[in-house]
Amino acid sequence: MDNEQHINKLTEIGYSSIKGILSDKEVNYFKKYVGSKHIDKLSRKEKVFYDVRNNYFKNLKYYFINKKINKIINKFELKKIASEAIGSKVELERVDGYFSEISKNFILDWHVDRAYSGNPKPEKFLSPDDYAIKCILYLDDVETQNGCLGIIKKSNKITYYIRKGIFEGKITYEPYWKLVDLLQYVKKNEIYNYISKFISEDVIKNFIKDSEFILKSKDTFDFDISHKKGDLLIFDETVVHRAAESLNTSRSIIRLFFK
Repeated sequence: MDNEQHINKLTEIGYSSIKGILSDKEVNYFKKYVGSKHIDKLSRKEKVFYDVRNNYFKNLKYYFINKKINKIINKFELKKIASEAIGSKVELERVDGYFSEISKNFILDWHVDRAYSGNPKPEKFLSPDDYAIKCILYLDDVETQNGCLGIIKKSNKITYYIRKGIFEGKITYEPYWKLVDLLQYVKKNEIYNYISKFISEDVIKNFIKDSEFILKSKDTFDFDISHKKGDLLIFDETVVHRAAESLNTSRSIIRLFFK
């Protein structure tokens, strides 16, 4: 799959994958930095290797791992793909490692990013174009009920126009971070009628149909995306997604944020 196809998939359905982006040797190298013995004590889950807000010396601490990450970014033109998908120039904002123990609990429940984490009264509303393209480098195999992401296709289109309407004062804000809240929000005449001005009713109706499992059950496997270690998932952070529980193995990943 070429870059144009990845860009089209990102804009149309919200995600794309590149298989075998890391060799076994590279996977083993990165796993030395991501795991139960290497996570930050404060977060217990993640270790920050690079953050654009950090000072030079703090980022220098992980010079060699960041050098390898940048080689991967350049080789697969990840920044270019992210820029084209968003429609404006982006930069690498953050690189971190994230470790999840074996657990019966979701790593993260069904939700949407850039939705104020469910805050009933946000201090200010964000521009609809203020969001990131994220990449996950998998250092372990992931599948259903073992650490994979589930993504509802085309939900990025729904959430974009919700953010647009809220930001421009065209629709009334209500918390929609959780999928169950987003579903009820979209069903409201005010919201449905507004977003239908920009996207087809088929997209909206399919989103509602795909999301209604949440009214009966906490989960579905219909949208799971399995990956092998060394694969990369690139996605629009504003899709509706969840990270499954890891029943069989722990999960180590490296995340890249482009914004």
